[in-house]
Amino acid sequence: MQAIWEQAKEAVREAMDPEGFQRWIAPLRLVEGEGDALMLECPSGFFKDWVERHHRPRLEKALREVAGLDRPLKFKVQAQSEEPSVGKKRALQMRFSDLNPSPLWQSGLNGDFTFERFVVGPCNEFAYSAALEVARSQRTRYNPLLVMANVGLGKSHLSCAVGNHVLEHGPQQRVCYTTAEGFITEMVRGLRNKQLEGFKEKYRRQCDVLVIDGIEFLSGKAHTQMELSHTLDALTSARKRIVLTSNLPPREIPEMEESLRSRIISGLVVDIKPPDLDTRCRILQQKSKQEGVELPEEVTDYLARRFTDNVRQLESSLIHLLAKASLLKRPVDLELAREVTRDLLRDASLPGKPTIDQIVDCVCHHFKIDKETLLSRSRKRTVYYPRQVAMYLCRQHTDATLTLIGKAFRRDHASVIHSLAVIQKRCLGDSTTRHQLAFLSQQILKDS
Repeated sequence: MQAIWEQAKEAVREAMDPEGFQRWIAPLRLVEGEGDALMLECPSGFFKDWVERHHRPRLEKALREVAGLDRPLKFKVQAQSEEPSVGKKRALQMRFSDLNPSPLWQSGLNGDFTFERFVVGPCNEFAYSAALEVARSQRTRYNPLLVMANVGLGKSHLSCAVGNHVLEHGPQQRVCYTTAEGFITEMVRGLRNKQLEGFKEKYRRQCDVLVIDGIEFLSGKAHTQMELSHTLDALTSARKRIVLTSNLPPREIPEMEESLRSRIISGLVVDIKPPDLDTRCRILQQKSKQEGVELPEEVTDYLARRFTDNVRQLESSLIHLLAKASLLKRPVDLELAREVTRDLLRDASLPGKPTIDQIVDCVCHHFKIDKETLLSRSRKRTVYYPRQVAMYLCRQHTDATLTLIGKAFRRDHASVIHSLAVIQKRCLGDSTTRHQLAFLSQQILKDS
């Protein structure tokens, strides 16, 4: 069950802003169940009441989507007599540091993403070695370190592993993890509240290790790019460590300032390839051992040969397998593995999950244009704007990668990134766009 809970938390993380996730979801701990219910432990009574009122539905939804678990959630307050583990002590120190005059510091790291849990193979050995060197050495030559990979190959794992290693060996070090979207949100909030100096203070002068995930989403955000460029310059001059991740090489990120691009590639750039068969098998074996299950060799080989695109997909297949075995009281064998594989690889979408084609049809109907025109190379606003909207909605409502979305729209990866950035920017300042997207989302989900 612990693996299912961690998978559900990751799903919730993607739907929330980083600050809200770290404050309300990350501290929750799965403990023993009560009847059909799953029990989550909270650090305080106020915390328990808030999560029950505001976050229970999204947590239950995530559990249904990740593992098909339609079980109610219950919450309880952590017993005061319980002796916290080292990891919990650190979390408590971070949570209650506002009692001290020094600034509140929350690293934002996923504690499960460590070097020990990262399976090394030919596909990622160079990236792993570089990340470990950055984590071990405060005077590293590889600064910044940029880790590039497609979705689900482990770049977030490696970047968080750097921060976790630094905190483990130097708890006084100040590590800050954020996504590019989180960085943008914090900066916009600072501007609106006239607290930009506080934002600069946090990232330039109170940060020993900075980790930013997904810098491709800075595309088209000139003001944020300029601020990040100054931040990287300040940290580099102070010999602070920087780790960045991206789905794209910097030269392929559209609308990126040259000063930022050159700063990003001034250190070391490493990439992670899709795992080979042997690495996939070892990933499955390690993950199953963490769950206390001995995975038969034929099951390992079967799953490893069928889920080849990325590590996330591979681990998801294992979680579904173990969940089905546990809940239905069945042995973990080849027959069950085949059933799970059929469920996960079937062509038809899961109920309630729209396809790219359904989204395109809905957008075409709304804007009164035909599909071929939408997918054409036309640069007319009456065509390219609906196309950008459709790409954005595909990203919001499907699990398709940016590459798959690009193929569906006859565009490259960079064009999709640009379209997402354009629509995100419009959403910030245009209520009409927000209402239009909300209406289309409602139609898409109703018809799927």
